[in-house]
Amino acid sequence: DAKSIKDLVEYCRLQNDIDDDEIKKVQREYRDHTPIWWYTAPYFMYSMLNRGLRQMDVDIILKMG
Repeated sequence: DAKSIKDLVEYCRLQNDIDDDEIKKVQREYRDHTPIWWYTAPYFMYSMLNRGLRQMDVDIILKMG
């Protein structure tokens, strides 16, 4: 839903290693693609989710969920 995307975008903006253009693209186009598409696309989603799973960081996992 819109609130979840907004929360994800806000969380991503707090991270220093995510390109602002990629964040804007997610904000504009998230609903146009499936979650699997975003995970496999050449954006930060893959590394962010894998980092959350590897470190068992519930905050990252919930923001992406």
